[in-house]
Amino acid sequence: MIMKKLILTLAATAVVTAAVAQDREARLPVQRPERGSISTEIQFNPFDQGGHTFSLDGIKARFFFTDRDALRAKIGFGLTTDKFKTEFGDASYDKRRMGNVSVALGYERHFPVAQRIDFYVGGQFEFAKHFAKTKGRVGDQEFEIDNAAVEVSDLTDPFAALSEDNRGSSSFSFAVLGGMDIYIYRGLYLGTELGFDFSASRFDKVKFSAPGYPERQTGDTARKLDIGFYIEPTIRLGYTF
Repeated sequence: MIMKKLILTLAATAVVTAAVAQDREARLPVQRPERGSISTEIQFNPFDQGGHTFSLDGIKARFFFTDRDALRAKIGFGLTTDKFKTEFGDASYDKRRMGNVSVALGYERHFPVAQRIDFYVGGQFEFAKHFAKTKGRVGDQEFEIDNAAVEVSDLTDPFAALSEDNRGSSSFSFAVLGGMDIYIYRGLYLGTELGFDFSASRFDKVKFSAPGYPERQTGDTARKLDIGFYIEPTIRLGYTF
C-alpha cells in the first residue's frame, strides 16, 4: 500500500514536471523565494485511506531569512469516525473515533536546480498527540472505552482487538528530510517530501466502563522507539509571497 501511494505521488509529480517543461516556451512568470519571502501551503492526501479518497493533512508556513535558507512551522490534524454493526449473536454497535494534532518546527536549505525547480534538505522537531475513543453496545448493554478505537463483540474481553495503531498516544520525533518544489506560475508551487526520522511514543492507558461490569484498564503506559525512513503520501500545494 505504501509503495502504491509512493508510485502515485511520483507519477503526479512527473505529470506536473512535464507540464512545466511544455510551458517553458510560453515564459510564464515565476516568483522565486528570496530573503524576506513567506510561503504558505496545504498538504493533502488524494489517495484511498480506508474508503476516504481525500483528506487535508496539514498546513505549513516558511520564512526565508536568506535567499536559500528558511524556517518552517507546520500544524497537522486529522479526524476519522467509523461505525461498525453486527447482526449475528448479540447484535453489537460500535462508534469509533480517532484524531490527531501535531506541531512541528524546522529548517530548510534550498538548492535551485532549474528556473522552476527547487530541491531542499533540512530537519524538524515534531510533537504529536493522538486521540481515540469508542462508544457502543453489545445487545442491550452500553459501554465506553477511553483512549482506544476498537471493535468490541465480547464485554468480558473488551481489549481483544487493542493494538498500537488504535490507541491514544503522545509522540516526539526528529527528522532529517528532503523535498522538491515545482513552481507553476508566479509563486504557486507543488511539491513532495521524504525523510529519515527518530520517534519516541508513549501510549495512554486504555479504560473500559459499562454498567454492571467492573471498570477495567490496561497497566502502565507503554513506550516505543522507532527509527526509519518515511515517505509522505501527500501532495503539497503552496504559494510564495
